[in-house]
Amino acid sequence: MSDRRAVPDDTPLPASTEDLLRTLAPQVLGTLVRRFGDFDTAEDVLQEAMLAAATQWPHEGLPDNPRAWLIQVAQRRMADVVRAEVARRRRETTAFAREVADIAARDQDDSLAMLFLCCHPALSQASAIALTLRAVGGLTTEQIARAFLLPEATMAQRITRAKKKLAAVDRPFVQPGDAQWHARLGAVLHVLYLIFSEGHTAGSGSSLHRTDLSGEAIRLTRAVHRLLPGDAEVTSLLALMLLTDARRAARTSAHGELIPLAEQNRALWDRELIIEGTTLTTGTLTGGLRGPYQIQAIIAVLHAQAGCAEDTDWTTILAMYTRLEQLSDNPMVTLSRAVASAMVSGPSAGLVVAATLDERLAGNHRLDAVLGHLHEMAGDFAAAVTCYTAAAARTTSWPERDYLTVRAAGLRRHGHDRGTAADRPGRGQTTRVAAKHSAGVLLFRRTSGREVEVLIGHMGGPFWARKDLSAWSIPKGEYEPDSEDARAAAGREFTEELGLPVPDGDWIPLGGVRYGSGTKSKCLTVWAVEGDLDPADVVPGTFELEWPPRSGTIAEFPEIDRAAWFDTTTAREKLSAGQRPYLDRLTAHLTD
Repeated sequence: MSDRRAVPDDTPLPASTEDLLRTLAPQVLGTLVRRFGDFDTAEDVLQEAMLAAATQWPHEGLPDNPRAWLIQVAQRRMADVVRAEVARRRRETTAFAREVADIAARDQDDSLAMLFLCCHPALSQASAIALTLRAVGGLTTEQIARAFLLPEATMAQRITRAKKKLAAVDRPFVQPGDAQWHARLGAVLHVLYLIFSEGHTAGSGSSLHRTDLSGEAIRLTRAVHRLLPGDAEVTSLLALMLLTDARRAARTSAHGELIPLAEQNRALWDRELIIEGTTLTTGTLTGGLRGPYQIQAIIAVLHAQAGCAEDTDWTTILAMYTRLEQLSDNPMVTLSRAVASAMVSGPSAGLVVAATLDERLAGNHRLDAVLGHLHEMAGDFAAAVTCYTAAAARTTSWPERDYLTVRAAGLRRHGHDRGTAADRPGRGQTTRVAAKHSAGVLLFRRTSGREVEVLIGHMGGPFWARKDLSAWSIPKGEYEPDSEDARAAAGREFTEELGLPVPDGDWIPLGGVRYGSGTKSKCLTVWAVEGDLDPADVVPGTFELEWPPRSGTIAEFPEIDRAAWFDTTTAREKLSAGQRPYLDRLTAHLTD
C-alpha cells in the first residue's frame, strides 16, 4: 500500500502512536465542530474514527497524514448520521457538502481553536475547566470527576450542559486578529492556571498534589506555547508552571506532610525544570514587565535562584508583588505582598498590609494562616496559635490542616520552639526537627551628614578568608529559647563576638526571619541599637575547627576577623543575603 508504512500483523499499537492519537484528537475535534457545529455528534464520530485507527493502523501501517485520515473517517461517520436524520439535521447535511476537496493541502491545527471554544465566556469557570479537560485534555469523565471529588454523574451533567450552551452560541469560534481574540486568550490562560493550581495544591482531600491535573495543565500549556511561541504571557505561564512544579518533590515528607518553602530541601528541586523555566522567563524580558504571569514567573525565578531561604531576594520580590497588585485586583496578590513586606520591613509591616484584607478574605483559611505566620514572626505566639487554629478549622485540605494544627500545638507547648512530636489527625505521630535559634544586634550610627552607617563583622575562619561580598554578618549567635530570653542572648552574643558591650541606647526590634530546612532550619531575631564604637577596640571571640580537614589538627579561628562601619548601600553588598532585609527594616523604621 503506497500511502502507508507497513508493520507486522501481530504488532500492537505502539505507545508513540497512542500519544499521536491523543495529540491529534483535539485538532480533529476542533475541525469537526467548526465545520458541522454539533459538539456531541462530532465527539461521537471522533471516538469511532480513533477506534478504527487503533484497530487498522497496527495491521495496515501508519498513514502518511494521520490527521487527514482521522478527519476523513470521522466525516464519513458524520455523513452517515446526517443522512439518517435528514429531516431534523439538514444543517449538517449542508455543511458536509462543503467538504474540502484536498484536505491535506489545507491542513490546519484546530487544537488552539478548540481550547478557545472550551473557554468561551458563556461558560462558567467550572464548566470551562471540565470541558477543557474532556475535549482538549482527553481525560475521561470519570477521571475528571475523581480529580475534583465529584460523582461521575454530576460531572457528566456539567459537561453536557456546557456543550449544549455552546451549541446555542452564534459564531463561538474566534481566530487570531478577531476582536475577542485577546480577551479569550486571557480566559484560556486563566483556565489552564486554575487547573495547574488545583493539581499543585489540592483544595480538598488527603493528598497535597494531584499530579494528573498539574501534569495535564503543563501539557496543554506547552501545546499553546508551540502554537503561540511569541506571546509573552503564554511563555510566562508555562515558565511559572515549570518553576513551581520543580519544587514538588520537596513540598511533602515521606509521610505526606506539608513542608513550607523556607524549610524545603532544595537539593530535591528539579534543576532541569528550573533551567527551562528560567530560560523561558528570561526570553520574555526584552519588552519589559507586560503581564501578570510574567511577573509571577519572575518571582518564581527569584525563589529558584536562592541557594537557601536566607539568600532569597525579598526586596525585589516585594517590588514584583507591588507591580503585580497594580495589574491585578486580586486579594491573594495582596496577601503575598503582606508576606514579602514582612520579610523586608518586619512583621508589623506585613500585618498592616494583611489588615486591609479582613473583609475581602473573611473566612478564608489562607488569610488566617498568613496572619499566624506574621504574629509568630512578631513574637505574639498567643495570636499566632489563634490564627493557625482558625486556619486549620477552615481548610478542606488534610495536609494543610495537619500542618497548621501541629504548628499551633508546637507554639502552645514550647513557645516558638516547634521541635517536638505531635499527634497528627489521621496520621499517627510525626517528629519535627527543632529549629536552631540565633539572636543579634545591628549597631548603627549617623554621620555628620545624617547618613546612616552600620557595624558588621567579616566572618572568621578559612572558609571566608578570601571572600568579601556576602561574607559579612551582623554580630549574632545561637541560644536556647527554653532557657534564655532572645534579647538577652542578642546582647550576650554581641559581647562574645566583639569583646565589647552593647552601647547604651534604645533597642529597636527588627523582627525575625526563619530559613533553612530539616536539621539546618534556623530562626534569626535581630534588634537595632544606635551607638558608636571603634572597630580597633574589637577583641573577637574564637572557635575551634579541624583544619586542614581530616588532618587531626585542631586550629583556633576568630568568630570575626575584622569589624567595620559601612553605609547601608555598601553593607547590603557585604552582608549575607538572608540578613539584608534587616537593613530595609532599619531604614523603614528611621524614615517613619
